[in-house]
Amino acid sequence: EVFKYNPSTPDEIEGVALERYDPDIHDFIDIFGRGRWSAGLSETTINPGGYFKAGMEFDYSTEREIINSLEIGMAIDVFLLPIKLMVENNRQNIFPTMYINFSIGNKFY
Repeated sequence: EVFKYNPSTPDEIEGVALERYDPDIHDFIDIFGRGRWSAGLSETTINPGGYFKAGMEFDYSTEREIINSLEIGMAIDVFLLPIKLMVENNRQNIFPTMYINFSIGNKFY
């Protein structure tokens, strides 16, 4: 949602409208807030892609009933068409990620 200004007096706000953000038209100050959750669902398109993950897990628990493990790895999201996540960023097809996962708990069996 963005503020709409009166054309004759640009300092006067007429109201609020639901519009897609365009950096050529809108400024950061023009943003009023989020739109409803269903706004833009009709504009949704499918962009096929893949997800690849590789990692190593180290289990260092001393007892059989206790879970203590550490996983370190990387994941890559690859899409057929480039995706633009933010307004001022370039479009990308590949999104690499590194991760660390620490698990603790109990086994109930």
